[in-house]
Amino acid sequence: MSQTTQFEDLGNEGISNKLIRRPIKQYVNIYQYLGGLQKGSYRYDLEGKECGVITSEQKTLATEQLYKRRQLRLVKENKGALNK
Repeated sequence: MSQTTQFEDLGNEGISNKLIRRPIKQYVNIYQYLGGLQKGSYRYDLEGKECGVITSEQKTLATEQLYKRRQLRLVKENKGALNK
């Protein structure tokens, strides 16, 4: 069964696109996923098979996202240290 078919099946069962997109959006924003994009060269489907190549643009975007998050974390940690 293809990934597209799986999502279509969920829609046919009365599950809204919003409910389908929300957990995917959360997943693709976690550190491990972004780190994998940054380091990897292939995408994998739900069955673990190669299904595409990660482009240099996608690697760059993942690197930028991780950098921004690290900077925000450092700012928060510094504010906490100053308040002690």
